[in-house]
Amino acid sequence: MAACGSVAVRGWFAGIGELWLNWFAGEFGRVELRRTARSYVDGLLSSVARKNCWWLAESAGHQDPGRMQHLLGGAKWDADRLRDRLQRMIAKLVAVPDGVLIVDETGYAKKGNASAGVARQYSGTLGRVDSCQVAVFLTYATARLRLLADRVLYLPKAWTDDPKRCADAGVPATVRFATRAQLALVMIGRAVAAGITAAWVTADEAYGRDHRFRAGVRALGLGYVVAVARDQRVNRAGARRRLDVIAAKLPAAVWQTYSCGLGSKGPRWYQWAWIGVDSPDGAVHSALIRRSPDGALAYYLTCTDTPTSLPTLIAVAGRR
Repeated sequence: MAACGSVAVRGWFAGIGELWLNWFAGEFGRVELRRTARSYVDGLLSSVARKNCWWLAESAGHQDPGRMQHLLGGAKWDADRLRDRLQRMIAKLVAVPDGVLIVDETGYAKKGNASAGVARQYSGTLGRVDSCQVAVFLTYATARLRLLADRVLYLPKAWTDDPKRCADAGVPATVRFATRAQLALVMIGRAVAAGITAAWVTADEAYGRDHRFRAGVRALGLGYVVAVARDQRVNRAGARRRLDVIAAKLPAAVWQTYSCGLGSKGPRWYQWAWIGVDSPDGAVHSALIRRSPDGALAYYLTCTDTPTSLPTLIAVAGRR
């Protein structure tokens, strides 16, 4: 078994190498830089315990981290052009009609005030307001895999209103303030323009509660299943009601048990209630309420052009 596993791993890395040569190596002008970039990627995909330049350089057989540090801090290559190549690769080799674009964000604790975007702000990753950077990410998911498709660093107004501070940190003068939801919409639009086919967008409450974000997703021709807060109001039978108030009055018979996908311990089973809401724009709107085994509730808004089954909506919610 170990031998078979080793063969499989070697074959997998050989496949990654072919993708690298065909799609990405051309973005690095010199052969030495290409080799370093490939070694860096191999290190990130390896079982190396710490993914810093020292550890990755040792894994690659380098005597010191100088080449890795030069790749990240001094070498000339365009991260956005590399992203564009990645998106074209996803569109050609991976994308399927029912793909899901997943919006999420990550916070990075940072001290000082010189790193671009650093500020005291809320980070879901850290679970608190702290001095940190926040990046918004876009992932493309199918039933079999998921791939990072885009990223953008969020800059608070304290940064975008201070041109000198931005210039000192290397932020282009053309960058203007945008909310995280606006940044997410730009990335979704960029993925669609690159030819990445998708049927759905899913995101957490920070994005789902923004009606402009939901409208922007629909304007791009995509459906959505997005998390919202318990106090989200929906129009139902001509009246505007909070989702938690609706949930409290639901009869036991409406709850159905479904798995929303595999987790680290097997299928993730929840009870779900599916509620129709008024649809003045001709699309099919609904709300999902998820009940955990401990009784905790989570809420989602959904929208699509045509009627869709409950298991499909649950599967999209589970992709995030």
